[in-house]
Amino acid sequence: YEVRVQASNGRALSAGRMIARRTLEDVPSAPVNVLVVDADNTSLLLMWDPPTFPNGIILSYRVEYFGVETTSTANSSFYDVRDMTVYTVASTFIYDLVPFSTYNITVAAATSTREGPPSSVVVNMTEEGIPSPPTNIILIEKSSTSLMFEWESPLLPHGIIEYYLLTYRGVETLNRVNDSFSSLKEKVVNGTSMKLKGLEPYSEYEVRVQASNGRALSAGRMIARRTLEDVPSAPVNVLVVDADNTSLLLMWDPPT
Repeated sequence: YEVRVQASNGRALSAGRMIARRTLEDVPSAPVNVLVVDADNTSLLLMWDPPTFPNGIILSYRVEYFGVETTSTANSSFYDVRDMTVYTVASTFIYDLVPFSTYNITVAAATSTREGPPSSVVVNMTEEGIPSPPTNIILIEKSSTSLMFEWESPLLPHGIIEYYLLTYRGVETLNRVNDSFSSLKEKVVNGTSMKLKGLEPYSEYEVRVQASNGRALSAGRMIARRTLEDVPSAPVNVLVVDADNTSLLLMWDPPT
């Protein structure tokens, strides 16, 4: 403020000069227009405007955030309140977040006196990420020509699981088969179980199950399982290759 003091003797007012003096700093009001302007699956870009009433020189901002909802199996730290200090600029990235999860965020400004009240809560969600693989993949039923598998949803779906992709191929068989036996085949599955039919008896197959949330496909490892034995087909190329007056020499090839 500028202040001037003048004296008056009833006849006239004296001269006087302005002097400037400043009040002490106080607590600032809350930052305004707090917005998440960009997001990916593990980070948010936050921006805001300085307080309408800074009541001093803003030295720093404190960004406080915590998780409130997630599709993943979160540990307890997801819900813990975390904070970070930002100097001079009115924006920051928040990193190391859980994909496809909702966070509450506030920003408070501080002068040399102390920190002011937080802004209104901003609620924002991270984008979907890569899901973890399905768990507990087990063979629950098998025959000579089929294998039925069951599994559980990923512990970290990082989104909404839309389907599962089951990939399989034959790796070992006693039968004579064409090239399609060992070629990769895919089945899109909407549930958490699948029965593979039309397989070769007593043959080993490699099977992999992956989860998809629409954004990405999870990893998955191949597991090997074998179908049961079955009745063989008839031997082929049965021939008498030698004979005398009391015996025959018989030869044949194994069943196809």
